[in-house]
Amino acid sequence: MPKSSAAKANTRKAPAKKAGSTASGAKKRGASSAGLKARVQELELMVDAMPVNVLVCDPNDDFKVIYSNETSKTTLSTLEHLLPIAAEDLLGQSIDIFHKHPEHQRRLLSDPKNLPHQAQITLGDETLDLLVSAVYDANGNYSKAMLTWSIITAKVKADAEANRLAQMVDNMPTNVLMADPNDDFKIVYANNTSMETLAT
Repeated sequence: MPKSSAAKANTRKAPAKKAGSTASGAKKRGASSAGLKARVQELELMVDAMPVNVLVCDPNDDFKVIYSNETSKTTLSTLEHLLPIAAEDLLGQSIDIFHKHPEHQRRLLSDPKNLPHQAQITLGDETLDLLVSAVYDANGNYSKAMLTWSIITAKVKADAEANRLAQMVDNMPTNVLMADPNDDFKIVYANNTSMETLAT
């Protein structure tokens, strides 16, 4: 008995995939992977060349430094006399080397809720300004701590000297007034002695 047309239709083989389609997909994936790798390399070169000190440490591995850009390496070389290691040996070292009592920093950096965090620390006779930010992986997990930093010793000393001079003028036993010649000679400063004298 002859098969029905429906039965014949069910016995038809599915069309074979084109031989080149799999190879084409593999090529596209390969090109995409190569492009991503090139992009990552470009970004690394950019960060390396930035005129900002950048360090990256791993909070899941004893806060060891896993990256230092070229600017950091150069700046750290000027601080080697204050460090227990050479600047070129920094990678793989814990950030504890920058602190006399690192327990506080470890507790702070262990929780990304505390970040970003800015602080000033003293390293020998130098003062460093630090900004620590959290870096997250593709799953949203806290994976790295990125530190941007600078030496601000000269600024700190200048600010302290300016404050000292301001206090001296404030407390001088002489009346001192200051006016702005570019703003209709309005008085912009009067020391304590002037204020007391004018009040009489």
